[in-house]
Amino acid sequence: MDTTLASVMKNIAEALQLDYNNKLEDAYVKYSECVHQIMSTLLKDINSKDGKVTITKEVMKYVQLGSQCMERIQIVVNTLYKSAILPSQKPSPVIATSPTASDSNSNRPSSPGCRFSAPVPPIPDPTDNKAMYQRTKSLGPLEIAYKRNELLMTAYKARQAKLNARNAFDLSLTLQRKMAENLAIAKLQEEALSKKMQERQHRLEELANQKFGSSDKENKEIYKQVLNYEQDTSWLRNIREELEKNPTDQAVISKVMNAVLSCKDHPLTEKLKAFQYKIYERIYPLVQDKMEGLKEVTVPLDKRLWPSKPKVKEKMDQDVVDEKSEDKLEEDEGDNDSGETTLEREDSESEIKGICETMEEITADVKDDLEKAVDMGDKLQHKLEESNKKALKVAQRVSLDVESYYAENMDDLFNDEDEEKESAADDQMSASGQDITVLKDITGSSEDQGDKNEGNGGFLKERSESAQSVEDPEEIVRLKSEAYRRHMKGISEDVHCYLDKLQELFICVYEQLKTPEGRDCCYSQLEEPFFKPIWQYLLALYRYGNKSSEVKIAHVMTVHWNCLPAELGVKQNLRLESHDQNLHDIPYQPAIEELRTISSKVTLLGKLESLVKSSRLICRCVEEHYSSAEKIPSIGADDLLPILGYVIIRAGLPQILSECSILEEFIHEGYLMGEEGYCLTSVQTALQYLRSR
Repeated sequence: MDTTLASVMKNIAEALQLDYNNKLEDAYVKYSECVHQIMSTLLKDINSKDGKVTITKEVMKYVQLGSQCMERIQIVVNTLYKSAILPSQKPSPVIATSPTASDSNSNRPSSPGCRFSAPVPPIPDPTDNKAMYQRTKSLGPLEIAYKRNELLMTAYKARQAKLNARNAFDLSLTLQRKMAENLAIAKLQEEALSKKMQERQHRLEELANQKFGSSDKENKEIYKQVLNYEQDTSWLRNIREELEKNPTDQAVISKVMNAVLSCKDHPLTEKLKAFQYKIYERIYPLVQDKMEGLKEVTVPLDKRLWPSKPKVKEKMDQDVVDEKSEDKLEEDEGDNDSGETTLEREDSESEIKGICETMEEITADVKDDLEKAVDMGDKLQHKLEESNKKALKVAQRVSLDVESYYAENMDDLFNDEDEEKESAADDQMSASGQDITVLKDITGSSEDQGDKNEGNGGFLKERSESAQSVEDPEEIVRLKSEAYRRHMKGISEDVHCYLDKLQELFICVYEQLKTPEGRDCCYSQLEEPFFKPIWQYLLALYRYGNKSSEVKIAHVMTVHWNCLPAELGVKQNLRLESHDQNLHDIPYQPAIEELRTISSKVTLLGKLESLVKSSRLICRCVEEHYSSAEKIPSIGADDLLPILGYVIIRAGLPQILSECSILEEFIHEGYLMGEEGYCLTSVQTALQYLRSR
């Protein structure tokens, strides 16, 4: 076996050389040959001893070499497999940014890399200066051993060229021994580490079981994942301890939230991104082809987008014009002679006679149609009565056959028999009920010809209207709008659900957030990371739903762009007019500038604060204007609305309508009970007033 051992060592050295030179396929073949040679040698040794297994030092060497070869084969195979699947994954644009799928109980969306084609592009990462923390994965004992063995191979290659064959062979044996020792030590360390991790997982499992019941599987799993994450990040544990010492400190709560959300691979952050991606997946297909069209709704508004006058209003205007023209004609023709009036009267009488003759002909035709319909109804009634009698006879015969069959052969299924009888009776009653309904309709039509005419006419009219409604463009637009509204409602409900769930998960992990102050702080800290990446799509969703209203607002802004407060009904003492002011100065300029900043804010509370500041600046402008006067005029609710309308027009942002709709939908009602809610309602009322102009 000594000669064979030398041959095996030589082949292993060649395989290692191929492995080092990155010729993985050749190395795989060579390692396989070495394993085959080792197994053949061991089998020959057993056969030479008449099937008796004897464990010697040489056998242990062969087994050890075979084990090392199999480990290298496993590494080579994994490397080849990864290199084979990576090219197919690289073209997918979603893999790097979309959340990856974990266990089956997770609420995260499945990785788009597993789909045949990515349905939506990745969520664009918002550009900010916040440094995202991510754990650096430390190498395991086996990986460290492989690195050391690679260094040994490098040193062996450098020395091999300088040695003769004998010394090179000795060096190869030394190398193999050293590499085997490294792997053996690494395996022991790996086993110890694995045991330690199992103990940690068991301990965390016990903590989670103590805190949560068996029904709270999701909360239990998140809690365990967070504790496991904090085992490797000591600074997060320190922040948790700080929160436990100061549970009501707003600064500490904000610090904890920011720390968690700054960790890219934190379980709670991954959960947030998973929910975020679900919302994005629903919104993007609805708005991807509409975002360009929404950019046209701006100030000044293109004339081709100007809303048309309502038909009723046009009709009323036309009627007014017609009445005026008729009055004028009557005045002009008042001096005409009476002969013309007599001729006109004769013409009108002849027209009336012609109309009466036409109506008589139509009435005769209708009577003929009614008589034919009554005859057909009588015949149909007779046929239905006969068919109904036949159906009842067949049903009775079948029922008797079934009863006799059950009585003779299936006594143990009497429950099924009762159910079948009941269902058969129900079917029979429903069928007969339908027949009776039809008969009632026919008999009713035969008894009353006028009712028959109205019934048939209404039925035909209803069918014709329903058929025409499908082809009516206005009806199609209405149905599309209703479907879009349903999508908006469903997406809004999902956003509420996911935000509430995220808040509950944070409270499960950090019990100190369960206080009202903690909940408010948690909600305010979750807003920006949740809404910021998907805000443009969420806003586009609402803007398209409110597009007709935004077009009206944009039209009003365009028409009244250079208006003054007086044109919108602002009281004389609140118009802030001054004879010595510059031409470039306009009233309430600070409030207008503040309102324009609403589109640049990234949080809901920030946008709401912008509305509040704009309303406050209106009051401040009045105070500054009358700073030298003895008395400053007060601003009531009725006085504020026209001023807000003026400020909104001057701001020139039609999307304020949709921004306010989103604020009303998603901001917690607790924030809308005081000044913030009053300002939001006032702005919405002013928008409603402008839209109706």
